[in-house]
Amino acid sequence: MKHIVVEANCFYDINKKEGEKVPKCCEFGANNISNNCLEFDGTSNKYCPFLVFGSAKTTLVLTEQKGNVINSNSFWADLSLSEEEWKKREKEWLEDKNKLINGLNED
Repeated sequence: MKHIVVEANCFYDINKKEGEKVPKCCEFGANNISNNCLEFDGTSNKYCPFLVFGSAKTTLVLTEQKGNVINSNSFWADLSLSEEEWKKREKEWLEDKNKLINGLNED
């Protein structure tokens, strides 16, 4: 079995206008990202206009057998860090998570 993890955020609430009807892609509720977000307008091959893709090379996602997310963790730090400090902390985060995955963490 193969899985594809897509980092995405919903900005529906930020762009919502007073009295606006919730779009079909938000069928399961705004900010509940699902396949509906990608199938917003299948005839035009358009995805939901409130869906924003991101990229996080430092994210771990634990799924159950059907691929549903059980838990996840991403590295995120203070945006005011220098590039050098960010990379240092990111490396430390990766090393810590690698130990955890390999059962080497003492905690």
